[in-house]
Amino acid sequence: MFIGLLSMNATPAGAKPPAYPDACLDTLALEIAPGENRPYVHSGYGNAFFYGSTGTEAGDGHMGFYAGEPKLFRDFQVFADGRRLDRAQARVTYYPDRLAVAWDGGVRLEIIPLYPDRHYLRFRLTGAPPSVFDFFLTLEQPEEKTEMRGDLISVRTVRAQDTLWYGLAAADGFAFPPHEESAASEALQPYLAMVRNGEALRGRVAGDGFDLVFLYALTREAMTTAWDAVKADPEAGRRSRRAWLLEEINRAYFHCANEEINRAVNWVKISLAQLWAEDETALWAGYPWFNDCWGRDTFISLAGACLVQGKFAQAKALLERFAKWQNRDPASPDYGRIPNRARFGDIGYNTADGTPWFVRGVYDYGLYSGDFALWRDYLADSGAVRIAMDGTLQHHTDSLGFLVHGEAETWMDAVGVDGPWSPRGDRAVEIQALLRDQLLRTGEMAWHFPELRQSPEVSPLSQHWQKAAGRLQASFHKYFIRPDGLGLYDHLNRDGTPDSQIRPNQLFALTIAPSLLTGEEGLRERIIATVRDSLVYPWGVASLAQTDREFHPYHQYPLYPRDAAYHNGVVWTWLSGPYKNAAKSGWVITKSEMDQVLRRGAPGTLPELLDAVPKAGEAFPRPAGTVSQAWSLAEFLRAWYQDYLGLQPVRATAVKTANAWELIPVLPRDWGDFQVRLQLRDTPVLFSAAIQDDSVRFRFQSEAPLSAPIRLALFAPWSHVGVGEGMEIVLSDGSPEEVTFPREGDWIEYVSPAGNLPARTLRYRLFLPEESPDDYLQPQIAADLKALQPPAHWLLTGPEIKAENSHATVLVDADDPAGDDTGDGGYTYPTGPHFRPGILDLTHVRVTYDSTSVYFRLAFRDLVQPGWRPEYGFQLTFATIAINTGCTDVIHREAVGRNSGWTLPREYAADRFVHVGGGLRVENENGDVLAEFIPSGTEFPLGDAAHKEVSFALPRDLLPCPPEMWRLAVLVGAQDDHGGGGLGEFREVAEKAGSWTGGGGGPGKPNVYDWFYHPGK
Repeated sequence: MFIGLLSMNATPAGAKPPAYPDACLDTLALEIAPGENRPYVHSGYGNAFFYGSTGTEAGDGHMGFYAGEPKLFRDFQVFADGRRLDRAQARVTYYPDRLAVAWDGGVRLEIIPLYPDRHYLRFRLTGAPPSVFDFFLTLEQPEEKTEMRGDLISVRTVRAQDTLWYGLAAADGFAFPPHEESAASEALQPYLAMVRNGEALRGRVAGDGFDLVFLYALTREAMTTAWDAVKADPEAGRRSRRAWLLEEINRAYFHCANEEINRAVNWVKISLAQLWAEDETALWAGYPWFNDCWGRDTFISLAGACLVQGKFAQAKALLERFAKWQNRDPASPDYGRIPNRARFGDIGYNTADGTPWFVRGVYDYGLYSGDFALWRDYLADSGAVRIAMDGTLQHHTDSLGFLVHGEAETWMDAVGVDGPWSPRGDRAVEIQALLRDQLLRTGEMAWHFPELRQSPEVSPLSQHWQKAAGRLQASFHKYFIRPDGLGLYDHLNRDGTPDSQIRPNQLFALTIAPSLLTGEEGLRERIIATVRDSLVYPWGVASLAQTDREFHPYHQYPLYPRDAAYHNGVVWTWLSGPYKNAAKSGWVITKSEMDQVLRRGAPGTLPELLDAVPKAGEAFPRPAGTVSQAWSLAEFLRAWYQDYLGLQPVRATAVKTANAWELIPVLPRDWGDFQVRLQLRDTPVLFSAAIQDDSVRFRFQSEAPLSAPIRLALFAPWSHVGVGEGMEIVLSDGSPEEVTFPREGDWIEYVSPAGNLPARTLRYRLFLPEESPDDYLQPQIAADLKALQPPAHWLLTGPEIKAENSHATVLVDADDPAGDDTGDGGYTYPTGPHFRPGILDLTHVRVTYDSTSVYFRLAFRDLVQPGWRPEYGFQLTFATIAINTGCTDVIHREAVGRNSGWTLPREYAADRFVHVGGGLRVENENGDVLAEFIPSGTEFPLGDAAHKEVSFALPRDLLPCPPEMWRLAVLVGAQDDHGGGGLGEFREVAEKAGSWTGGGGGPGKPNVYDWFYHPGK
């Protein structure tokens, strides 16, 4: 028997460190069959991305090319001899650096993103027989000016205060001819978002193909300069992109005996790299609509996106960016908080957990990188960590030591018209774990510096933090531990009563602050069992137990808006990371995630969500939410390195050595032999394992000169090695270290010397326990789920609301002045690019009726349909029609509600309110819902953006008394569905306009831009 046999074999002279070659990028190709409609994203680390579809043209309203916030074009189309080349009939191959679309007959189109930092697109058509080709960009907005320079067409567009130039250039020397009419352009015109005098931005070429480049810039001169640089070396952009992606997969190189696993891991790294922005100083939360900075998402993602991959400079940039955004106003209730969301100038602090995740990130960054100077800076008087702690303890803790917060200030933050969809105020379980973690880590960072430990200023604070941590722990044990054996309560309500819903958040007590549970025997096991048995499917962790009557099995369902399901049942991909960490298992989920990366949803990446339960007739839940999400990808990688490989830096209070690590692996059998590059501060170390039936050999080799010894504690925490529960490997002179262990099944044996104690032979479980999908929760839908029951009120049908009668009696047929959409005279639209002038400007009202229905038609100066919810026919405009029916047996109401802030004149006080936005709802004077239309398909849209009209019919049974007795008020404002879809309400008009908030209003002012009154007869 051989137990822990060390050897000192040298690396062969001249051997190169292992790395994937450039050709590896081509072997990662993912094939997509004809007719399989899959979204995809190409991006870099600039501020632009292209979101497209393999099987249709812009099948999702979010699709298109974005330069920061503005969308420049929706899609492209290619015609050959007047015939549109249909993507649904093409074979598509998705590569890390391009998308190849191949049709029968030899026609092949490649879409090639150029450069990692300047996201131009190259469209190259090859292999076609001599033909006439038309290439179109379907633009998002009308252009202000078009210029041609032989091989370059340029378009200037103005959105809010921003001016952008963009256009097409011909990389093959082709000169654009004057615009000509063609069969292709005639066929395309109805689908163009931008047409000018019948002409589209296009290139027309005769021959065997074309090679076009899409560019953009802030000025015409900058775009011309960029094009000259591209033209000088057309392949430079592609080369730089391939080099960047190759660096991403080799930085924390992983290769095992299973090529399927290698492909999935490399794709995850590539997709996560494409969520970096602004020269890798920002990490966008997800594509396509979370292209902004979220504090919570960023610092949950920090370990997987940065630390385990050795991207320390990028981690520091993220920390410094958010530290600059920190609220530093001592009088503010948000003092010390980092933003929940920072988007294009709008910053909000409505998060309780973003700040402790930030502090955790500061601490982990120091341990991983060895850059402890940031700790000192952030612990200073005006430092971000010090202010974060001051603000938390001053403004957000109660007498029990708990961190208190708003109903929607946790990660379960979806809010609808009637408030949070999953209210968790005011003391959530994971928020208390995060506070405990923040207190302990802040104290440890101060402990690291002797001068701070002894400082008369910091020392009392450190003692205060320690006492606060102890008080929190005592209160936590008293109020959060469930007596029914189901682990921990999810949250405490404002009145102190516990909430008994089964949610995954109790996992964080194990993964973030395990010391919080010290002294409670068996509690860890009860938490894991409760979560596993109630929430963990073979494909991921649900947000609410399927036995709960509030459970929503699907993200998208006709009877409720998406946000109703957002945290009430659907699976969140990122939650599998905490589960793997807490349960020390979960390989079945990881295999499902790898299958998703390679075969489902957007190729090469992981989505934000999955339905909890597959739809009828389907074998796997549908992906939902954003198609590529940062924390989903980051938690996959974090678990790979921290949980499976078991690599963690030693805590600051455990050892004083400069570079000490713990390696406590729990390996999947599917890996077989593997090699992995571990970035141990400034030194990359290659760790390899040779797995035999009867033995396991580990080998460690530094790949750079050592500035100081590296100490590795194997199989046990560092503090346990000294008492004989692990073993230590020291890398000191650049020579490799090898150790071989006997193996018996999942177990190995090793010898652990313990100072002056006798050496002991110990057994260690090296491999994950066997498991199968049948060991996980199997989906079931209870018959009494509230979410799947139709409402008690009248559910209107499409034919009912789109009924017509051109001979109906006219009640109102009147114009409303154009240009009066300024509220009391000073209102301005939100600055976001979709709030086009005129969408809040009512220009005509027509109401007719017959014996069965009343017909409404509202005309506007403009309407938009961004396409996010195509079933509505329009978006971002909201209207309420208040009707005084003249009935004398009801009480009439003057307050319109729906966040309008509007009070009707007494003579117009109404007993029927018709709200029109992402659906249609009729309410009575008491606010009771009488009827509702919930759009579920595109067959019966309420709006027609092309004709700038909203029209619908309502049954007469809903509107009592003869119509000739009615008085009408029509109120118009911007629609706010809080991002989750559904009817929505009037959007806020603040004092200053933002991307999603109007300006010129403020406290006490209504949120109505335009109105119309009809006095009746």
